[in-house]
Amino acid sequence: MAMSRSYLPNLLSATRIGLMPAALLVAVAGSRPWFVGLAAVAMLTDALDGFFARRLNAFSEFGRKLDSAGDYVTMLTGTAGIALLWPEHMRRELPWVIAGFAAFLVVLVYGVVACGRVLTYHTWLAKIGTL
Repeated sequence: MAMSRSYLPNLLSATRIGLMPAALLVAVAGSRPWFVGLAAVAMLTDALDGFFARRLNAFSEFGRKLDSAGDYVTMLTGTAGIALLWPEHMRRELPWVIAGFAAFLVVLVYGVVACGRVLTYHTWLAKIGTL
């Protein structure tokens, strides 16, 4: 049985999540080129999942949550990989990294306390901030 095209956005989000253990492993192994390549592919899937969701009118609550999970896992893995592979940059930018994580945590806590759920980052500003 052929897979419906409406599953493509979720497949892209799941691919992004699936790439992150490999990205972390290559970061631990010290491979900057592989880490950058996997991170770039992950960011591409992040851009494409939303594009295809809009294009195919393939919106779902599961897809929204899967995309957000992919965003969170990618952000955490990316930060860890940068810390492992470019520690001098991480030390230099640590105040900004801490500020970014603090803002992220404030939104998570606010969402859970005020709305009873984790809020998602599905805005262009959030996408630009990730880059």
